[in-house]
Amino acid sequence: MTTQPTTKGGNIILRRIDTPNRVEPGEGYEVDVKVSNGALVIQPWDADSCGQAEPGYKVRVVAEDSTGDRQEAGPTCLMTSELGTGDETFTFEFQAPTEEGEHEVEAWVEMVGSGKETDPDTSTILVNEEVSRDAPSPGNDDGNTPIFGGVPTGSDPSGSNPLGFGGTVDKAVLLLGLLVVAWLANSASDTVEAVA
Repeated sequence: MTTQPTTKGGNIILRRIDTPNRVEPGEGYEVDVKVSNGALVIQPWDADSCGQAEPGYKVRVVAEDSTGDRQEAGPTCLMTSELGTGDETFTFEFQAPTEEGEHEVEAWVEMVGSGKETDPDTSTILVNEEVSRDAPSPGNDDGNTPIFGGVPTGSDPSGSNPLGFGGTVDKAVLLLGLLVVAWLANSASDTVEAVA
């Protein structure tokens, strides 16, 4: 049994709604809605049947954001599958509101013939401005923030950038480490040959 929204006796399943975690105000973004048809047999007289030639259900997938923008995909025939479920992903394009905050998008599946529908599934998106890593920190004009009252991040008093990956000291330490590993590997092979 699934906890995902379903209709048609559990045969039509709203698998998931995928949205980005964060978008900037006014930015466009995509919403993917995955729907599955788990029916083994669909009778041709079923009001939602695609007909005798195509074993599937006629569905409409609906997505709506918190600003009231409603979009639909379909009607389309969501086919069955001989193994597992017949799956299809529907993509919608929305525009984020200009106000920052949490923004919801919900989606559901409607059956074209009978009017049955799944419960909606909801995804939340954070709408906010991205803070640049190059922007200066408040109260600090060089953009570097001291860690625990010590040396500010992004600066190195010796100029060698120890263990910041990329400085002269780091390269020397890395080279020395590789030489030690190579020496140990060679010593271990000599020991194995002596034992054998």
